[in-house]
Amino acid sequence: MTQNNYRLREVTFLSQTVAFRSPAAWKVREATRDNEAEIHLLGPRNQANTYSTSAAIRLAPAQGQTAQAAANELLATYRAAFPCETKGPTPLTVAGVRAYRVEIAYVMPLPLNNVLAQPTPLRESVVLLRHGDLLIELRYAAAEEMYAAWLAVFETLLHSLSFSGKEASAAVALEMTDAFPLALRETRSSYHIEEDENDDASAERQ
Repeated sequence: MTQNNYRLREVTFLSQTVAFRSPAAWKVREATRDNEAEIHLLGPRNQANTYSTSAAIRLAPAQGQTAQAAANELLATYRAAFPCETKGPTPLTVAGVRAYRVEIAYVMPLPLNNVLAQPTPLRESVVLLRHGDLLIELRYAAAEEMYAAWLAVFETLLHSLSFSGKEASAAVALEMTDAFPLALRETRSSYHIEEDENDDASAERQ
């Protein structure tokens, strides 16, 4: 996917604006509530047409919580909810700010609420960072079969993240290079996006 296939998006919360690049063709859902603002991006679906590859950015008040504490809390929530494999938190730098990355793999019966649901392996990568009074969560989720193919979309989001609308020029700098291998090459040159009620399966996890 070339730079021309991406567009600059912005989300503002608590008088702070966060900008990032994401695929121009992915569907966008925006929501702003009293306690958070979110942009959710829906991309290509898995081969069974039961789950949408997605990326999201959520801004919420930090309320004194550090990014590392939020990452540990997220992992604890997943581990308590259902069987899963986890990795992290792994420290990295995003837009000049210390961040923490976690990865979660689990199995969900899909389609949701369907007697014909089949166990479907899913994988998520979540990066948490704090900027001023904001806690920022960046999330990528996909069916296991799609995860590596579209991971570069999430890496582009991280690389381009900036504050006050000025795009960051520095790359994402992993501080533990052997702890979190990245599959950055997209293996699909084209894709098709269809709207379906099962889009909610990926959105509900966010």
